[in-house]
Amino acid sequence: MSVRSAIYKAVPLLARHGPQDAGILLAWLLREGLSRYDADRVIRFVPLAFGREILQGSGVTLSDTYVRIQGEQREERPLAGEEFFREASALAPTVARNFGQETFTAIVFQSSEFHAVNNALNSGASPEYLVAGPPVIEWPEGTVETPREERKWWKFRS
Repeated sequence: MSVRSAIYKAVPLLARHGPQDAGILLAWLLREGLSRYDADRVIRFVPLAFGREILQGSGVTLSDTYVRIQGEQREERPLAGEEFFREASALAPTVARNFGQETFTAIVFQSSEFHAVNNALNSGASPEYLVAGPPVIEWPEGTVETPREERKWWKFRS
């Protein structure tokens, strides 16, 4: 399944089940046919990308990296290197138009970065003075690291 197809399949489920427990959302995404790899990335990057679509042009300075935490490991990575973030960013205006603003907004509200900026603005901060650090994204142990298509569980014999 392409990244674009996975995002389109996930949008209604993110809007409906995203505010609930992440395990419930994961189960719904898997039931819809997403691989574990795709579901993990949809959950982490689509709300972030959609939230940034709303913040774009607001004057807030956003980081082009994120901090990935898995167990004791902490690593800063470029957001541009994440295909689900890139594709969700490109699709955000189309998703808002095709699925409706209510669905789009329900997903935006799942972005902790959007909430942090929104809270600062509601407290009287001026957007041009806001500089957001890299978003922190937790990756639970057992998260699939390689798409199914790339995992080699067999070998040709020569």
